[in-house]
Amino acid sequence: MSAACLPSRPATPSLFLLRRANVPTFRRANDPCPPNSLRLNSFADPHPVNPVVSILYKKRWGGGGDRKSLTSHLPYTLPSSVSRKSFICHSYENTGGVGVFFPSRNVPTFRRADVQTFRSPLCYSFPMQSLRLNPILNTDSYKLTHWWQYPPDTRHIYSYVESRGGMFDETMLAMLQYIIKANFAGQVFTLDDVEEARRIAHAHFSGRAKTFNYEGFKSLYAKHGGRLPLRIRAIKEGTVVKSHNAFITIENTDPEFYWLTNWAETVLLQVWYPITVATLSRAIKQVIGKALVRTGDPSLLPFKLHDFGFRGVSSRESAAIGGAAHLLNFLGTDTLAAIQLLNQYYSADLTPQNPLDCAAYSIPASEHSTITAWGEAHELDAYANMLENVPEGIVACVSDSYDIYNAVRNLWGGALREKVLQRAGTLVIRPDSGEAVTVLEELFKIVSEKFGYEVNRKGWKTTVPCVRFIQGDGVNFYTIQNITAQLTRKGWSQDIWSYGMGGALLQQVNRDTLKFALKCSAIDRNGQWHNVYKNPKTDPSKASRGGRFNLLQNGKEFATVEVVDGAPLPANNALETILEDGKVLRDQTLAEVRAIASSFDAYLDAA
Repeated sequence: MSAACLPSRPATPSLFLLRRANVPTFRRANDPCPPNSLRLNSFADPHPVNPVVSILYKKRWGGGGDRKSLTSHLPYTLPSSVSRKSFICHSYENTGGVGVFFPSRNVPTFRRADVQTFRSPLCYSFPMQSLRLNPILNTDSYKLTHWWQYPPDTRHIYSYVESRGGMFDETMLAMLQYIIKANFAGQVFTLDDVEEARRIAHAHFSGRAKTFNYEGFKSLYAKHGGRLPLRIRAIKEGTVVKSHNAFITIENTDPEFYWLTNWAETVLLQVWYPITVATLSRAIKQVIGKALVRTGDPSLLPFKLHDFGFRGVSSRESAAIGGAAHLLNFLGTDTLAAIQLLNQYYSADLTPQNPLDCAAYSIPASEHSTITAWGEAHELDAYANMLENVPEGIVACVSDSYDIYNAVRNLWGGALREKVLQRAGTLVIRPDSGEAVTVLEELFKIVSEKFGYEVNRKGWKTTVPCVRFIQGDGVNFYTIQNITAQLTRKGWSQDIWSYGMGGALLQQVNRDTLKFALKCSAIDRNGQWHNVYKNPKTDPSKASRGGRFNLLQNGKEFATVEVVDGAPLPANNALETILEDGKVLRDQTLAEVRAIASSFDAYLDAA
């Protein structure tokens, strides 16, 4: 393996699939290590209920259905319902080799003789094709033309990232390490990438001159071997800072390539997304945490906001990034992609010593199809099947496919009452329609009538421990505040219900939610630094800072101050160099980031 490879770099999906299928892989002599791309297990479906779906239906797949096959599978093993018979993937033969693309980085065309029999059901009619983006073109089109727009004596460009306010007046840094490892670490591009970028840019700009910096990128490769001479500094992930602070900075380290700094803006600024999700999730944590401190047990907080957002986002990578950001604050998720990202980039892997120590957790749960498949007349049988197949522990069941009040009063609280009471675990009832406060309050009353209720030591009512609730319909930051406020005001403890949040957590945000920007603030011209800034008369809120910065920390407070030439680095400067010239200099674990994030919680202070 090339020395340019980072030891922790995961294998690409393409090479993994080809090796698993006993298909030979190829690499050109000048091809670098595989990119640091996120690898998502294709069998980790968007909802963890899928491995157990068969036992929730009246008739199991394949007629038999060994329950052992329905438990969590070891990595890369297949469910028993999938055939293991060997077969030949004919897609290559059917096309005669024309247009066939095996998704591996810079893999040359296969000859028919090179393709062997697949002994895996990963290919049915054609190989899975992964999108491969040229790393040089991971930028906005117009940035390809900026190399000649700076003053001719430019040597260094210095820029910073800040939130200019918005929905919240503070931000939590999240998933920057993933973005850096996946896009800026090690050898980023090859000469083949340079040639491809030149061809695409030439056509994209209609053949105009002085668009793509062809000679510049060739020189960059010759001098640095495809690594990027950039320095990125940032606060530690999990840290919470007020808006209008410079908490990430970037600058070029080689004066020949000053144009790289803001070429990198497009991908680097995508950190707005995980930061916004983490900040939103944190804000909800404070709301629920305060309610638990006041009305119940704060130790329940880690599982009070469950991520339901996988299907509601624009891509699997979005699900992984946003879902992982949420998990800095909570431990519950149905977004399996998030766990895989944290395993690969934040050292959250399972270990033989502690195989149940996962980055996040879920439980067996039903969906409407696994209830309605039995028919309305057999709704009771569907619920009984849930209890039979999950005889202990927590199990969740959506109960409003027909009439949730009847389901809770006459089925759960009637025919199945004794089974629910005798189970060594908790039934979580999920309503999925109606006005949340009205529905939940009525369900609390029905369960209290049928199963009994308790008053905790703080004076708030709770249902019996074997029955709890989760609200996953219409949940967002504002409805959570309203539901929690109204139900606790009516005397119910926050202990008895949790929230599931989907698109509103991972998708209903954008860069303007927290008004993120990356701006150039200083330029080195012929060895002399000059402050630069913008100050638009038509919108003073979009003004930017001028200078190079340190971020001074005093407890939980931060202040951005300008660097003074010749002055020593302040001891309380929170900006650390995390990447320099392609080398990752700081590597945080999930446990470390979570500890930092928790240190900024304020719900206990309020209590």
